[in-house]
Amino acid sequence: MRVALALAVALAPSCSSSKPSPSPSPSPAASSTSTTKSVVSAKDLGPLAARLQYEAAHRPTSGLRAERVLDAIDAAGLQLADRKQFLGLTAHASFCAGGTTRDGVGISICEYDSAAAATAAKAYVDRQYAFADATRTAHGSALLTVIGSHEATERAVHAFEAL
Repeated sequence: MRVALALAVALAPSCSSSKPSPSPSPSPAASSTSTTKSVVSAKDLGPLAARLQYEAAHRPTSGLRAERVLDAIDAAGLQLADRKQFLGLTAHASFCAGGTTRDGVGISICEYDSAAAATAAKAYVDRQYAFADATRTAHGSALLTVIGSHEATERAVHAFEAL
């Protein structure tokens, strides 16, 4: 999901109607020895922030909530350093949240309107983000993604499936 968030941030400027400012001209010394093109940073992240607010305001009214799942995972000994909302759109989700443990285990939980939607989203995410070394598990109307050691993954999945 960290990869998904990075992609979302990179693509978010395409939602903006404003034109990006021209890139600064490279120094003459750099242009004669380098063919690397510069990357223009995003100017307007408003559409991304608006989408995150929309998702937070339109969470499913039933099923597993991200907070409950993350609390269970914390109780299993995988405390997140902090919890953050992720862009659910990238996983066809209504809402996603998660974070990283102090040991570097990445955890994401996404909420869906139904178990069928969570299962379909798992298949989509497995195809779309096959390059990420992640374990994904659908349970009820939620999808858990864990990137980390086998032991940490097992503990997170067990806590999730026990709900």
